[in-house]
Amino acid sequence: MMDKGFTFSNKFKKDEYVGKMLKTIRAPSEERFLDRLLIGAILEYRGVERFALIGEAMEEPELQKFYHRLSEQEKNHGMMFIDLASIYFDEDVIRKRWDEMKVIEAEIAMNTKWTSAIH
Repeated sequence: MMDKGFTFSNKFKKDEYVGKMLKTIRAPSEERFLDRLLIGAILEYRGVERFALIGEAMEEPELQKFYHRLSEQEKNHGMMFIDLASIYFDEDVIRKRWDEMKVIEAEIAMNTKWTSAIH
């Protein structure tokens, strides 16, 4: 990215989308732990989508490959969060909350202004 002249600002704004997602975390300790793992997975899976779209829009093969690799890494990170949840929670508990979180996330995504942000 530096070769392309891209620089990062040292001032990052809070990500409104992530903030709204974090507000959905339930209070009891076990539920909070599961929610944080599932939110981590959701954020990573959204990264899969975003990086894939960016890669498809790139004209340079090198950048296409770069964003494809990032997309694959995000996918692996998302699976890691689900795998961690499966160590501590029954599959039925995970599936039920995952289904609830997908609905919550869709509502948040539809009602949040999209910006470029790093979580």
